[in-house]
Amino acid sequence: MSYTNLDARVGHWLAYPFMVQMLRGAKAEDVLQLRRAYFSGTLSNNLRASSVRIMRELQQGGVQSHIISARTPPGRAERRDAQISNIFC
Repeated sequence: MSYTNLDARVGHWLAYPFMVQMLRGAKAEDVLQLRRAYFSGTLSNNLRASSVRIMRELQQGGVQSHIISARTPPGRAERRDAQISNIFC
């Protein structure tokens, strides 16, 4: 039995505990590595594509999108701090 089949046949709430049972006994680092690989290989592409589609549809409706990221690329912390201080001054 797979999670996907269980989810389709009995529903989300009864299928969720199956994921925990499926991972029982696995090393935490192995689960984290699986998560990283799944996100970078599958989810990030799907999320990025759907996010861009949503933003374009909103833009067509006159909504402006502004992306705020908590991650600062190396060497840009000073510029970010200056921009933040300008916003709050």
